[in-house]
Amino acid sequence: VALLIIGALWGIAAGFAFRRLTSHDRARAAIDSMIAHALELPLFIDEPAVVFRAAGKLLAANARLIGAIWLPGAAMAAVFALLYSPLDHMFGYAALPLNEAAVVTARSSGAELRTSRDVTVETPPVRAVKDGEVSWRVRPVVAGPQEFAVAGDPKPVIPWPEARYFHLGWVEWFVIASFAGALAIRRVRIGGAVVALAFCVTAQAQTPVILISVDTLRADHLSCYGYKRIETPHIDSLARGGTLFSQIDSQIPLTLPSHTSLLTSTYPFANHVEENGSLVAPGTVTLASVLKQHGYKTAAFIGSIALDRRYGLDQGFDLYDSPFDSTAGPENPYSSRVTRDANLVFWAARRWVDANKEHPFFAFVHLYDLHLPYRLPGYSPVEPSFAGYDAELQHVDGALGRFIDALSRDGVWRKAIVVLLADHGESLGEHGESGHGYFIYESTIHVPMLIHWPEGMPGRPARMEEPGGLIDVAPTILEALKIRQPDSFRGKSLFGGARPVLSESDYARDAFGWAALRSIRAGGEKYIEAPRPEVYDLGRDPRESKSGDAGTAGDLKKRLEQMAPATGARRESVSAGQQALRSLGYIAGPAGGGALHSDIDPKDRIREFESYTRAVGLMYVGRAKEAVPILRAIVAGDPKNYAIRVDLGHALMDTGRAAEALREWDGILARDPGYTPASQAEGFYWMEKLNFRRAEESFDKTLRIEPLDYEANFALSIVDEKLGKGAEAAKHHSVVCRISPSTPGCAR
Repeated sequence: VALLIIGALWGIAAGFAFRRLTSHDRARAAIDSMIAHALELPLFIDEPAVVFRAAGKLLAANARLIGAIWLPGAAMAAVFALLYSPLDHMFGYAALPLNEAAVVTARSSGAELRTSRDVTVETPPVRAVKDGEVSWRVRPVVAGPQEFAVAGDPKPVIPWPEARYFHLGWVEWFVIASFAGALAIRRVRIGGAVVALAFCVTAQAQTPVILISVDTLRADHLSCYGYKRIETPHIDSLARGGTLFSQIDSQIPLTLPSHTSLLTSTYPFANHVEENGSLVAPGTVTLASVLKQHGYKTAAFIGSIALDRRYGLDQGFDLYDSPFDSTAGPENPYSSRVTRDANLVFWAARRWVDANKEHPFFAFVHLYDLHLPYRLPGYSPVEPSFAGYDAELQHVDGALGRFIDALSRDGVWRKAIVVLLADHGESLGEHGESGHGYFIYESTIHVPMLIHWPEGMPGRPARMEEPGGLIDVAPTILEALKIRQPDSFRGKSLFGGARPVLSESDYARDAFGWAALRSIRAGGEKYIEAPRPEVYDLGRDPRESKSGDAGTAGDLKKRLEQMAPATGARRESVSAGQQALRSLGYIAGPAGGGALHSDIDPKDRIREFESYTRAVGLMYVGRAKEAVPILRAIVAGDPKNYAIRVDLGHALMDTGRAAEALREWDGILARDPGYTPASQAEGFYWMEKLNFRRAEESFDKTLRIEPLDYEANFALSIVDEKLGKGAEAAKHHSVVCRISPSTPGCAR
């Protein structure tokens, strides 16, 4: 006990010293750099130059970390050096065995050995072989500690057995107690005296967690939020005995970026996942990986290829169920299965939960039914409408009800935390936008969030009115489980008080070269940064119908500039699977080398964008002939809009006018050889025609500009295999796996 107390006190002192004397920003940056460069080593093992450079950077990061912590480290090392000898004397040795002979050797010429009364000296002093040493044979006759002393040598050499306490030595117990003390001091709040020991495991840490994301769900279309046209009783049931959050905003109104922000508790501008098709960096810490470290089994069940495992959001999941046909090739250049019904998603989740309900588990369920195109009969698949949207919502609500019934029968419902939310909303015509992703008004940013709490979890309000973001969901779950959130998380618990809420959209910039949008909300006031800034009082004007004087939002503008970097030219990001996303009706992807016009306010181009969106929807449902004149009209007014010209080529191709499509793409490349969506489009056309040499030429054009382009490398791995270039095919496949280890066929 004394040893544990001493160790804990030393740990508390060490924790306090490191808190006070360490440069935390330098240390955290060094650790992040070490992790990043360590991850590079296995990824680039076949490129010695990259490995050498990464190893050098890793050593440099180690040096920076040592520089950040050397002062408290040196101080505590000196203290431990002073403690070691007396602690070793007190706790390091067990008593000599009773009635067993032992030899005591002193480094002294002295001839007198003094002992405690319970030890018999059986021999006179004997000179040892080594000069200057003398030995005696002794025998303990009474149980208990023994003491020895020799004139001139207070520390005789004794073959004493090492003391073991429950199979551990005193140093091990000292280290354990020190770590406990150091972790405890991190829990002490300034001005408070609450110390939470990290090794205390609570019952809540075993609570099952189910996170359900209903893609494209507006909060104001749920009856629990006041909607009158339809009833959503099963979604509403989460609020009974749970908590309804009325003011939650998405950080970005696109599926993959929003879910990345949700599961990693990081902003899109920081994690660089700002468009569908971008890749989550390997080694990213997710809610799933945190829970897995705490003994949870983890699984995800995905409703759309937009969250396919290839994009890297599967990190931390034992099972990532995204059963979509994402194989591109000459026989199948596009994906044939890209979504699945909510009932099928819930069915897969129910089977897994039933098999794992005896363990703590985390299940993430993603539903895509509310997203265009609508699939229920009787509604236009490409024209957003309140009727079609509400019908899909009732379909999802019914599927959820069956899932809840199954959880209730199995006893999971009463003991689980169940969170239901959306990644973004849907404009449905507000502000001239029919869908989502383009603007960042509340019609697409404001999302519902309801939490069903397990029985016996007290102190949770029925309603929360404080604004918050999806970035705060993971910290809220971890707080309820009493699990410390990792340092990489940037959100905080939704029960932790007010905070500013940031949102962004780079869709108009990345697709067309127009201005990006950013916003900040504090309380009821919201500021949107654009070429013509906007400011709204959401308490008085929740639909943002009339902007106030943007000059009055100076404080919000300053806070936005402090919290988020300014957007300008498109930042580099790695993407994958744009052809697969096209099959969902998305645009081709980032504008690449196209001209940027950051002075063009997206508000001024909403009509062109809506026309384009309608044309892409028509192409998706096989009505490309109707899409061609729409796209031609847009291109006539904006001939340098290469993204729309690429899709005009696709529409022409779908109507059997391949020569016109190739002329369109060739025309783009003649003006801008660096515009890779055009060269990729030609490559996939030649793949479909089984002209692998022409396909190789087209994809090579892409790789000369973007050597780490995912789709070009993936396609070339197939093309080169067909051409008998096995080594080249393997090289491109290795690049694919390096970019996205989650791609099928790659070992993660």
